[in-house]
Amino acid sequence: MYYYKKLSDGCENMAKKVSSEPNNKIAIICTRYDNQNNTYTITPLEIALGKIDENGYFNSENGEYHVPSIENFDCLTDPNVEKFYAFMDSYEQLAMEYQMDEVESLMAKYYIDIASQLLIALVDNGLVRVYTTDYANISSEIQGSISKRFEEVEDDLGLGEEVVASPAEAPKSHLSLTPELIDNEDLERYLKERIIENDEIIEDIVTTIAMNYSATNYRDVKAILSIGPTGSGKTETFRLIAEYLGVVLTMFDCTQLTASGYVGKDIDDICRKIYYNSHKDRTVAERSILVLDEIDKLAGRGNDVTDVNVQYELLKFIEGAEYNFELEKRGSSLSGATIDTSFMTIAGLGAFSDIHEAKKKKQSLGFNTSETVESVSKITTSDLMKYGLIDQLLGRFSLVCQYRDLDKDALAKILLTSKNSPLLRKVERYHEQFLTDLSWDPSFIEALVEYAIVQKNGARGLNKAIDHTFTKLDRAMYTDLRHSGAKEKKLILTSDIVSNPSKFSL
Repeated sequence: MYYYKKLSDGCENMAKKVSSEPNNKIAIICTRYDNQNNTYTITPLEIALGKIDENGYFNSENGEYHVPSIENFDCLTDPNVEKFYAFMDSYEQLAMEYQMDEVESLMAKYYIDIASQLLIALVDNGLVRVYTTDYANISSEIQGSISKRFEEVEDDLGLGEEVVASPAEAPKSHLSLTPELIDNEDLERYLKERIIENDEIIEDIVTTIAMNYSATNYRDVKAILSIGPTGSGKTETFRLIAEYLGVVLTMFDCTQLTASGYVGKDIDDICRKIYYNSHKDRTVAERSILVLDEIDKLAGRGNDVTDVNVQYELLKFIEGAEYNFELEKRGSSLSGATIDTSFMTIAGLGAFSDIHEAKKKKQSLGFNTSETVESVSKITTSDLMKYGLIDQLLGRFSLVCQYRDLDKDALAKILLTSKNSPLLRKVERYHEQFLTDLSWDPSFIEALVEYAIVQKNGARGLNKAIDHTFTKLDRAMYTDLRHSGAKEKKLILTSDIVSNPSKFSL
């Protein structure tokens, strides 16, 4: 369950209005049925890609929708308002959560997850509470007639504005809850087998994290700032480290952060997300890894006082402090929890693409011709401060590392050698499921790499290239398996199938 509360007039006047990045939000458009007992049945109608305007309305990319949020108390209770959005997240967050890049597939997955639940909105003294209940877990009586028993549903999750699955058993950790030594060399090997062309960065990050987990004084715990283009491996590095160590990883999108007193998310929201990701275990939370994603947006969206204040509020959090927070952001009678961030590993991730593009443009105009391409594209502390990050925040990040751009050779190497290669996963599945051995000529790899480069999102573009290339072949293989069973086959792939996925022969 999660809450939306109607703002008072005073709060509305204080509210800072921040528009989202163009068309990076995915919203589920809904309507409702009045159950005549202060509850409404929420019905998802459609999912759309778009952005949020200054008034909090969702505007779809195709121009079809201009709808308010369920957070607007009046839009839920006013029968003249036919549609609104009750669920929304960024493309980046959903892509990470579902581990898929293709927008249409991601939207379909998100819509199905929400639409498969019974959604009830309870109105109580200006507070809108939305309950989500799996259809399989409710009786046919309730499915047919919603009753006021939903008012007594216990807030078991309390995850703010997020819709998540019921909490499962907490993950088993390879680490004890006391300082210990990590096998840094094995962890480095594990990462280098999956992330290509950033070996030195991997070694530096692993060393920092290993030192953090063996620290007995909070002053020895260091934060990390990772800079690099989309798809270079920043997020994947920390996901794999958390996977290897068996610790909780929390990803928080900094584009949602606003200064205290303004509409948006704040430090308490970060604490809540860590706490629930850790299954309400404070000890696990305090030994977890937090990634502050899109941290460059805190600087790049402007330098007015409210944006700078967000950075100031992060200083104590990154340095290490104890935070007391309610289990619901606007709940008045709910219990609270405490987290100390002193021994937590915190990493900031950002592309800082404007800086990088400016440096490349400067080089292309012929300036600094004595410098190498690598040195010209190196982002410095001075660059970051000019971009808008305050020096105090930069000072909290003891390790600053810059991931390299992935060129054609690097992308080909990922396809052919990485243990996370989407092509090698496809080879393995075809062999196991269809008894089919895949091989290819050099033109096939070149065509996949070219397709990925056009996507302009690094290694993620390789996933799109594979999905695009194999869609028709997957269908043919799966259909053949159903009708004829698996038969041993060999397929040789060329660049033709990349340009035309229907161009293959079994």
